[in-house]
Amino acid sequence: MVLMELIYTMSPIMLSGVLHMLIVRAGLFQRLEKPLDAGVSFRGQRVFGDHKTWRGLLIILATTLLGAWLLLLFERMNPSCTSLNLVPFSRFPWWQVGLGWGLGYALAELPNSFLKRQFGLAPGKGTTGQLGIVLIFFDQADSAIGCGLVAYFFFSFTFSSALGFAALGTVIHLILNALLGGIGVRRRCV
Repeated sequence: MVLMELIYTMSPIMLSGVLHMLIVRAGLFQRLEKPLDAGVSFRGQRVFGDHKTWRGLLIILATTLLGAWLLLLFERMNPSCTSLNLVPFSRFPWWQVGLGWGLGYALAELPNSFLKRQFGLAPGKGTTGQLGIVLIFFDQADSAIGCGLVAYFFFSFTFSSALGFAALGTVIHLILNALLGGIGVRRRCV
């Protein structure tokens, strides 16, 4: 697999991440800002906390669907680019691609949030030591790992291709976070 193919294939996911941050920063759709866990606790700690909301889940799903649809339109106008897409629309309808990436992206963030709540860490707060390093890594890699799992289990990537997809997704996530933090769209760069 070539780097350009990986980046091209994950473009709906990258668009979704940026649009999500812009929508949250603009304060849009606040009525949907209800916790996914509905305030439920496990062992005295919130399951996911207040920052994992219906708004986030629905925005990620909607924007990855939008990204997949836009990629399909782009390929229809530029048929020579279809060979770059590792998840060809001739095999998978655009809505399945968008839904797959969106669910992989959003749902993969939940285990890390659950673990952080169980360790008593407030949303957006870190910790020090080895646990802190692990949690910071998963904060940045969880959605990319989720998309890598979707690539492997649903879009027939080889294991090494899915691993490369997740690794590159993590790097791109870090770069986009730094850029969005640098221009003031995101509060933290990491």
